[in-house]
Amino acid sequence: MDQNIEETTECLVVGRTVQRSSSFLHSRFRRISRDVVLPIASDPVLTKSFRPPAQIERIHTERVRCVLLESPDLVAFETIPDSDEVRTILRLMEANFSDTPFWVSLQCQSESKLADGSNLDTISAYIKELAPTSMVALGVNCVHPELVRPVIERIRSGLGSNTQILTMCYPNSGEVWEEVDAPNLHSVFTLFSRAPTTHTHLVFGAAEQGWKHVEGKTPSPEEWSNIVVRSGADIVGGCCRTTTSHIRLLRELLY
Repeated sequence: MDQNIEETTECLVVGRTVQRSSSFLHSRFRRISRDVVLPIASDPVLTKSFRPPAQIERIHTERVRCVLLESPDLVAFETIPDSDEVRTILRLMEANFSDTPFWVSLQCQSESKLADGSNLDTISAYIKELAPTSMVALGVNCVHPELVRPVIERIRSGLGSNTQILTMCYPNSGEVWEEVDAPNLHSVFTLFSRAPTTHTHLVFGAAEQGWKHVEGKTPSPEEWSNIVVRSGADIVGGCCRTTTSHIRLLRELLY
């Protein structure tokens, strides 16, 4: 994660390619093109267990500068599991990139807690206090679809009725992740880090081994799309393991 700007740019361009194939977004107010939304996903090495806040801020600053070279309409910080990282992102964007529209999408373990166990309500409270100038939306992504409605309701309640910030969700397919062979997975990501454009297919291959359909827990695309619409989020879409079938059904319900 200490690579220079040129190396970081290469990785983010690859990230943009992955985003186009795996995450699809629609808004009740407007369609958001996947070509102009550049994602910045969280990484385990950024969490407070490994990095001090100042270093997290420096790394995210480099990432934002890189994606702005592509002149996106919006920068997406997604799958953020840690409340301290969220606060760092919000302060960074307000202090240094206040003219850049952005959203933050969280990774949650329950309707009230982020993946690291911190309280979701503290995020909404901090946003109300800071009042970030260019924040477009707050939401959740890559969680089981059944979790999105209670999370969205809690976010909306926390932000209050006077906010201009939209809510959003783009859950995964509802399949369950099972750990794959750790040494093999480590080798895959080592190769990917050295030559991302050459080894992207290996990452997808490893992911195929980990995701499992669970009878009674994994909704069909029809069930999935209804669950997402019932979340009430302003912006909805799909993350890992969702397909064009999921998004087509979602669009049919919305339009």
